[in-house]
Amino acid sequence: MTTTATPATGELQQLLATLMAADDIDDHDLELADSIVQRFPTACEALQARARIHLRLEDAEAARSDLQAAQALDATHWGNAWVRCLLAHAEGGAALQEALTLGQQVLATHPTHLDTLITLGKVHKALDAPEEAAACYRQACQAHPASFRAHNLLMQVLCELGREDEAIALIRAAQVPMHSYHMAIEYNLGTLLMKKSPRKAIEFLDIARQKMGRINNVQHNRAACLEKLDRYQDAIDEWSDLLEREPDWDWPRAGRARCYRDLEQFDAALADLQRLKQADPTSTQHLTLEATIHFDRADYPAALKALQALEQANELQGEFLTNLLGATYKNMGELDAARPYFEQAIADDPESYRALNNLAFCLLHNGRPNKGEATRALAVAEVAMALQPAQWAPREHRARALLALDRTKEALQVFDAWCASHPDDGTVALNYATALLDAGDHAQAAQRFEQLIARGISVPYCHWGRGKALGRLGKKEEARALLLKAQHLYTLEGQTSSAETCAETLADLEKPKSWLRRLMGG
Repeated sequence: MTTTATPATGELQQLLATLMAADDIDDHDLELADSIVQRFPTACEALQARARIHLRLEDAEAARSDLQAAQALDATHWGNAWVRCLLAHAEGGAALQEALTLGQQVLATHPTHLDTLITLGKVHKALDAPEEAAACYRQACQAHPASFRAHNLLMQVLCELGREDEAIALIRAAQVPMHSYHMAIEYNLGTLLMKKSPRKAIEFLDIARQKMGRINNVQHNRAACLEKLDRYQDAIDEWSDLLEREPDWDWPRAGRARCYRDLEQFDAALADLQRLKQADPTSTQHLTLEATIHFDRADYPAALKALQALEQANELQGEFLTNLLGATYKNMGELDAARPYFEQAIADDPESYRALNNLAFCLLHNGRPNKGEATRALAVAEVAMALQPAQWAPREHRARALLALDRTKEALQVFDAWCASHPDDGTVALNYATALLDAGDHAQAAQRFEQLIARGISVPYCHWGRGKALGRLGKKEEARALLLKAQHLYTLEGQTSSAETCAETLADLEKPKSWLRRLMGG
């Protein structure tokens, strides 16, 4: 006896609508689908809807069984092509093209079918065609203006395409009800915007909070946005409120510790860190936070210990951590140990300005650089300059590399150009005067040091520098007065070694010129 398919009407349509509205599928939805099929065993739509549930629960075999049963009832029913489209999408690979064909077949007779439009969008995404996916999701939004799924998927792909403003306009104009699990779509948009547009993210997270109440995830994400905006105290307040409700949640505690660190409230940061370590003593998860806190408070041995633990656990990966370990060694004066880590950081990210800058420093400051080190430092400094042309540090490294390569004129031009365009930069002006002194341009050095003394910049040092320069120019009396002044100022400041340097320069001033210095005019 042949069973005849019956059309979906009345109560069945309402039950199917409830089933199709489900997004986060679980066993309760499958129980509902089973009950519908039992009550309406000759309805193709009931079997097709249950096939969708089976697929969402990753049971393709059961979905095919329901499809076969629906085809037995009515081989020409349009819903069969829809289920075949779902199966082809789930299979992936070469079957994706079949899914496109089947989906278009469904839309030819049912152009507003929501699940087909959404499935086609997902197929296009899987085929790396995001614009086509967006077109499908947009069509779904237009046909179903209250669909949470359609709007959620469209805003996701728009953000992936870098078109956040379109996503924002979409959600602002939409009238989308709360999701079945009490989630506002503004929460999802706020979460998507966190990395690129934290200020806009806060706007939508605040709307979500108005709709959803005091939900932990909303509050956590809002605090994370405040942190990205350098509003550390506001973030601390937000996370502290959250921790009153969830004292054992590690995310807000780690976030609060980071903000305490950035506000240089290191005792509070370490207190939160200790609480995290007590909760899971064997975890390496918080070693990065521990290392950064100790590094920022200049406790480099403690930072080194945390970073070495990460390295031993094979978790010292990526430019940030590798550069941080190099910088820790650098700040401890272990430049040879630091260099390989900066090299690795640059290999991980060839445009890492900080690693390039750090490597150039190590090459130039570990004793007198040889030609190879100076050449490498010059190349590294020039890459860093191209990345951050407004910064002085890579230009200084370039100038010092040129000096080491005996390209003195080019090096001094670097200082001169910067001082001309940044006349208020006293630090570089001081370095320039010193470079002139070292290069033997004593007249220019004396003039530069005199200008710095008038500006009140490093007065003891500038007295010493000008005195040494004038001494080399044969102006002994004036030089002696300046050197004695420098020695006196350093003595008052308690800088014994600098005062001794002045005494040595004075003694050198009194020495008779050697025959070589007489010949060279030094």
